[in-house]
Amino acid sequence: MKRRWIIRSFFIGLLLLCVGGWVYSGTHTGEINYVRNGCFVQCGTESGVVYVGSGGKRGAPGIANGCFFASISNASRDDALPARFWPLGPSQIPSFLGFFYARAAPTSFSVGGVDYASVPYWFLILLVSFALFVVWWKTRKSKPGRAFPVEMTAKKA
Repeated sequence: MKRRWIIRSFFIGLLLLCVGGWVYSGTHTGEINYVRNGCFVQCGTESGVVYVGSGGKRGAPGIANGCFFASISNASRDDALPARFWPLGPSQIPSFLGFFYARAAPTSFSVGGVDYASVPYWFLILLVSFALFVVWWKTRKSKPGRAFPVEMTAKKA
């Protein structure tokens, strides 16, 4: 029974993490960047979506290697965005219900171009909820046998 609840708790935690991320992304923009030898990978959240981007030669040749984190409140931005919980995606990238993929052309800032992909939080919540349902169903306590089993008697010839 304890093992069953440990497994279920993992999926409940994932579900709460997705819901909390959705609420956070409505009022903040968060981003984690990893830079190594001029190439970068980033993961961020904004306006109800989780996005991942990667590219080459970001910034000046002497940019520092490492991992960087940024969290910006939408109220403190210059354009003062209102809270947006439904996934709209960046204005320059067309999205369908929060899903999008784009490849930005090479610029002086990113020589090799930049690829972006996004998944909306509502999809992640549905996915984790379905996984939780399956885990809950598979780890439920087995039903006991019938109280009064019927035994077949052999016919006498």
